[in-house]
Amino acid sequence: MRLFKNKKGNDMMYLIMIILVMVILAPILSYVLNEVSTVLNADPNVQPESAHITNNLNNSFSEDIDMVVFLIIIALYLGAIIVALVLDVHPLFLVGAVLFMILLMWMGGMFANTYVDYISDPSSTIGQEIDAHFPITKFYMNHFLEINLGFFIIYLILLYSKTRQYL
Repeated sequence: MRLFKNKKGNDMMYLIMIILVMVILAPILSYVLNEVSTVLNADPNVQPESAHITNNLNNSFSEDIDMVVFLIIIALYLGAIIVALVLDVHPLFLVGAVLFMILLMWMGGMFANTYVDYISDPSSTIGQEIDAHFPITKFYMNHFLEINLGFFIIYLILLYSKTRQYL
C-alpha cells in the first residue's frame, strides 16, 4: 500500500520546502561570499582580476537573491488569486477557511518575529548580513502580518464573491 497516492499535493510541499531552504541558505551563502571576497582582496598572491570578479559576484549576489525571493512571494500570491478565481467553493467552507487563515497568520507571525529578532541581534553576524544586504526580505518580514492580512481578505472576497445558486 502506497502512503501517498496523489502526488500533486506532495509536489507543492516539495516546492515550498525548496523555497524555504533557499531563503534560509541565501544569507549564509552571502555571508560566506563576503568573507571570501574580503580574504581574497587582502591576499597579495591573488590576481587582481580574480578579486574583481569575486567583488562583482559579492555585490550582485545578495541583490539578485533578494529579488528572487520577492518574485517567488509575488508568484505565490498570484497563484493563490488565480486559484481563488477558478475554484467553485460552497459558502459553508468559509468558517474553515477563516480558521485556517488565522492559524497561518499565527504561525507566520511567530516565524516573522523570530526572523526580525534574529536580524536585529547585534551578536549575530549572519543576522547583520541579512539586515544590510536583503532589504526586500527585511521589509516583508517586518510587515508580514499586515501584508498577509490584506492578502487573505482579498483572497476570501475573490473566493466567495462569485455568483452561484445553492440548493
